[in-house]
Amino acid sequence: MNDGRYLSILLIDDNSGERHLIQEALAQQRPPVWIETCSAGRAGVERLRAHAAAGTLPDVLLLDLRMPDLDGFDVLRLIRKDPDLQALPVVILTGSGSPDDLDRAFHLKTTAYLVKSPSFPDLVRQMRLFTHTWMQVKYPEPPGWA
Repeated sequence: MNDGRYLSILLIDDNSGERHLIQEALAQQRPPVWIETCSAGRAGVERLRAHAAAGTLPDVLLLDLRMPDLDGFDVLRLIRKDPDLQALPVVILTGSGSPDDLDRAFHLKTTAYLVKSPSFPDLVRQMRLFTHTWMQVKYPEPPGWA
């Protein structure tokens, strides 16, 4: 049953295959997820600035690290320096489990860091946990609800 609640996500990832898999995994989630994608870091930052100007920022940003024009670290740095974007939750979604990448991302104030699951069924489960968590953030239950 859809009660009108949804989660809005901007995904920035340069790999079209990865974007497609993530979109497919998110499409299987309930409640519904509205997802917008960008294929480059610079375009993603510009899109976020346009959303900020219009008052339509997404609920959360999913951000890949390895991209050619601006990598995820550069994008995160720009977001955290921009007064209109700095409060936006940013979740790194990457294939890198490197401790150095993890440390660097948290130093730049990422909200969370997820290593992409290697199989599609695992990715669907990972996105289910992700969307459930962020729906709880967006729509917290009033006190007294069980």
